[in-house]
Amino acid sequence: SPEQMTAIRRWVDEISRWEVSDTKWMHALEETADGPRLSRTEYFAAYHKELGRLLMTGTLPALVGDALGEDTFLYKEKLNWKHPGVAGYHAHQDAPAYKQIKLHSTCLLSVDASTVDNGCLEFAAARHNEGLIGLTADGIISPLEEQKMHFTPCETEPGDVVIFSSYVPHRSRPNLS
Repeated sequence: SPEQMTAIRRWVDEISRWEVSDTKWMHALEETADGPRLSRTEYFAAYHKELGRLLMTGTLPALVGDALGEDTFLYKEKLNWKHPGVAGYHAHQDAPAYKQIKLHSTCLLSVDASTVDNGCLEFAAARHNEGLIGLTADGIISPLEEQKMHFTPCETEPGDVVIFSSYVPHRSRPNLS
């Protein structure tokens, strides 16, 4: 609801102002033309009661459970920050990052509008049943394999939820807004 999104925006803004910590949450910075900018925050659920509750109980885990056909639990949480001018993400699959888990899914809750101009996610449809595809030593999809894929932008509005398999190839372009 609009009221829920107002609260979620406030909570995300609170986290954006947290100091860098070596023992609690993890803020990752990206070098930009304007200096270092926050690019990712992980491991925050234990330190933000409201967002932790949102991610671990109620609607979001129920939606993921419905998509997977089984009960789910939060394995990892992450906020991606895409400030104007920052880079995107190379084509990749999430599965290689979690070798200890056979299958997981990602649940994206869009806090801001995500468009082609600001680097929304793009998916290579119908490739999730092929296992791992053309991985480099860095765990991303090789440029040669990426060129063979057709990626479709997934534009979202605040409050939209996108659930996808750990095997679906995806990427995002730089934020040109």
